[in-house]
Amino acid sequence: MSTPVNGPGPEGQPENHRPQDGGQQGYQQGYYQEPPKKKRKKWPWIVGAIVLLLILLFAGCAALIGGAAKSVNDSIQSSAPSESAEGGSSDGAASGKDQLQVDATASESATASYGAGGSMSTAEMGTTWTETVTAKTTDFFTVTVQDKSGASDAKVTCKLTRDGKTVQEKSATGAYSIATCTDTP
Repeated sequence: MSTPVNGPGPEGQPENHRPQDGGQQGYQQGYYQEPPKKKRKKWPWIVGAIVLLLILLFAGCAALIGGAAKSVNDSIQSSAPSESAEGGSSDGAASGKDQLQVDATASESATASYGAGGSMSTAEMGTTWTETVTAKTTDFFTVTVQDKSGASDAKVTCKLTRDGKTVQEKSATGAYSIATCTDTP
């Protein structure tokens, strides 16, 4: 075998192989090798899956606890008698509850809002208003009286009496004045 004129190239091929087609520069045919594919990192997918799992677990627990709390609250509400405004109820001492008398006065028309533990009732009143309710001694009970007349000399008063003893009495004067009395456990 004879050595090419231009000398050997890589893998025994001529280094500058030029076809004899009128002096045009040719090209060497070869196989194109693709670069190796980059491996995708798996850790972001694993971290994402763990975070998603934790979110779903938290949401499931919150729904379960919320459902249980609602069930307990509904059970308590349905088994306990109404405590907000049961005027003239006489079973207070027998059922372990106390009688609470709510009194309100106003120089002109007013509104009285009263209730225990976030459960409020409203009453429109003239110059005097009295309500006897059955309320537990462990309840946070409040009454608020607000003047509706807007007169500058308007006066409102609230008074809470439990078992014959005055728990609290407050008054306020002025246009749209507000007096608030509370019975705290």
